[in-house]
Amino acid sequence: MEKIINFGLGKLNNSEHIGFHSSVSSFIPTASPEKIGAETLADPYGQAIDAEQDLVHRGTGSSTTAEKDALEPERDDYCSYIISEILNAARSPNSAKRDAYTALAPVISPYKGLASRPKNQETADIKGMVLDLRAPALAPHIAAVGIATDIDALETINDSYDQWEKQTVLDKPAAADTAAKRKAIDKLYGQITQRAYAMAVLATAEQPNAEAKEFVSNVNNLIQRTKTLYNQRIAQLKADRTKKETGK
Repeated sequence: MEKIINFGLGKLNNSEHIGFHSSVSSFIPTASPEKIGAETLADPYGQAIDAEQDLVHRGTGSSTTAEKDALEPERDDYCSYIISEILNAARSPNSAKRDAYTALAPVISPYKGLASRPKNQETADIKGMVLDLRAPALAPHIAAVGIATDIDALETINDSYDQWEKQTVLDKPAAADTAAKRKAIDKLYGQITQRAYAMAVLATAEQPNAEAKEFVSNVNNLIQRTKTLYNQRIAQLKADRTKKETGK
């Protein structure tokens, strides 16, 4: 009698994990829960899979990451533009702009390279730069360079980014919940497959249990298929990484 193949489910991504367990769950009614000793486990197993799927969809369905990704290059562009306009004013034939450069250059000096800083630090530093540039004494110089509306736009974008970042922190418990759900599902899976294997081993000519044997065989076939697909995915990731690093 073939044993259940040992397979580390923890390495699967969420989609693979849900897909694997959903397939195993679909084998249970075909075999009959009673024939594999899963009368009390089948329903909790199915419910746990549904719960994990809901959590994963809640996380991947969130627009938090997409919104942040859209705002990030936009605020970087505004940072670079504002700083560049101030620096370019040094070469302007307009004396008011040259005076603006003299007044504003020391203010922006600590913020050069702002767009390349760690994201959370960039958010805080942008707030600092906006506050510094809005000092009342600098208002005529900001007007001379013509960047007042750009500073306003940068502040709006940066504040929006900050709000999405805070939402990301609030979304993190869902990831922790998903990890806990995965462990619970894997435990139920282990109990079900152990019982099914035991039922298959205990079958006799007088009391055959083809259903349990078929269930074990189906699970093993699924494991082999899942292993193959997992290995293909990892190989592709490695190939893509190598191509990116070497350009080949």
